[in-house]
Amino acid sequence: MVPQIRTHKGMKFIGLEAKTSNQLEANKKTAQIPALHRKFLKDGLEDKIPSRVDSELYFVIYTNYESDHTGTYSTILAAEVNNSSEVPEGMVAIDIPTAEYLVFTVKGSMPNALTRTWKEIGNYFASNKVFQRAYTADFEVYDKVFPDQVEVYIAIQK
Repeated sequence: MVPQIRTHKGMKFIGLEAKTSNQLEANKKTAQIPALHRKFLKDGLEDKIPSRVDSELYFVIYTNYESDHTGTYSTILAAEVNNSSEVPEGMVAIDIPTAEYLVFTVKGSMPNALTRTWKEIGNYFASNKVFQRAYTADFEVYDKVFPDQVEVYIAIQK
């Protein structure tokens, strides 16, 4: 897998947050991300977000890293917004500044293709001497029009 280097502009988001870790997510009994997806998409909470930029796109943001991929972090299922001043009850707002990313494109049946890609991303950074993760804010971009494709943006150190 060969990622693309992209500088992505800063963005504002509103969404649902959970504090988790890769260890918790590996166990179906303690995984929180699938429940966030259900609540956000199937329960219609995404429709309550004001000032959405694009109703076909949603994001999974990984931020507030305790340390690196071994520690806890916040996962936020979110929509990009023009204005993050009106935050519905039970949701959070987050701004992601402009940053440089390695972008990995995932194609295939979800969530299996995405799980496989995250393992490949881990291997990529473990063996790569040029790029290192910044552990600031990473995100996945989902397009409802293309449900079998996801772009994973990993912030890198400059």
